[in-house]
Amino acid sequence: DELAKLSRFFSERETSLTGAANAFIASVRPRLDGGSPLGGFSAEQLQQHISTVVGYYKQLMMLENFAILNYVGFSKILKKHDKMTRHSTRAKFMQNAVQKHPFTRYARLEKALQETEQLFMRLSATATPRSPLRSPQRAGATAAVCVDSASMVVTVPAAATQPAPAHSQLGAL
Repeated sequence: DELAKLSRFFSERETSLTGAANAFIASVRPRLDGGSPLGGFSAEQLQQHISTVVGYYKQLMMLENFAILNYVGFSKILKKHDKMTRHSTRAKFMQNAVQKHPFTRYARLEKALQETEQLFMRLSATATPRSPLRSPQRAGATAAVCVDSASMVVTVPAAATQPAPAHSQLGAL
């Protein structure tokens, strides 16, 4: 049964990805909370951690897209079936069969996405050299970390004197 295979794949991948992302977050977050400059990380370590977080975020987003596309796919197939047979089975099948599978509700995946976004922002803020314009106490302080979404290359400028745009870097992925 294709629905069961899809559900099994999603569950296994969700468990694997969220577990790995949560373990990484748990290993990095205490050092960031320690209050030492750069969270006790070297500039290279920070850049590597940012790259790792971006990688997890990308994989988590791909899994979410997988779930959405498959849900929509089942709905469209059933809509076409109903149109061809002149029956009305889509709503009942979606409710009784499809919506009972884990790929239709994924709170654990959404939580992991939020946590990776938050860690990215914290690492980015830690990696960014502070200037008077970008003091952490100032409202609207932003990070000057650049992420090239096409190649997933993360760069941290050595010295930044201008504030970065105030949009989420991860939203562009």
